[in-house]
Amino acid sequence: VSSARVGSADAGGRPSICRGLGTRIEPDGSVSVAFSRKAGLEVAEAIVQTGHVSVVWARPTTHRTLHLKGRDGRVQAADAAMVAHTFAHMECFAREIETLGF
Repeated sequence: VSSARVGSADAGGRPSICRGLGTRIEPDGSVSVAFSRKAGLEVAEAIVQTGHVSVVWARPTTHRTLHLKGRDGRVQAADAAMVAHTFAHMECFAREIETLGF
C-alpha cells in the first residue's frame, strides 16, 4: 500500500500536483488513479489540455517508490467499482501508517 502524487503541466507549462487516493491496474494494462475532484481540479484540467500525467507512488514503511509518466492521460469520473476500490485502499494505507505512529 502506497501514497500517490499525481502531477501534470498545462499547455503553458504551469505544473500542478495533488494526492492520489487509490490506484487500479485495468484489464488493458492501463493505470487508473483516483483523486479528489476539488483538490485535483488543476491537475485534471492540465491532463485534459496536454495528456501529460505523472504519478509517484511511495510506500511509507519501506521508502520504495515507483514513478510512471505518460502522454496519453485521460480524465473520467470514477465508476462505483473504482470508488469502492479507492476507499479500501485508503483504509489499508491508514493501517500501514498506523505502524509508523500516525
